[in-house]
Amino acid sequence: MEADVPVTVRHVPGAWHLFEAYAPESELARATTAHWLADLREALSAPERG
Repeated sequence: MEADVPVTVRHVPGAWHLFEAYAPESELARATTAHWLADLREALSAPERG
């Protein structure tokens, strides 16, 4: 954020860092992974800023 790079911050109540690796089949992990994958796809397909 400080470097003026687009950032998305999501709070996932009831979860800890890397929780999706410990329980990848859980509903929460699937939903969270879907969110960050969608954000990553969007970021990688966006035209260059400048």
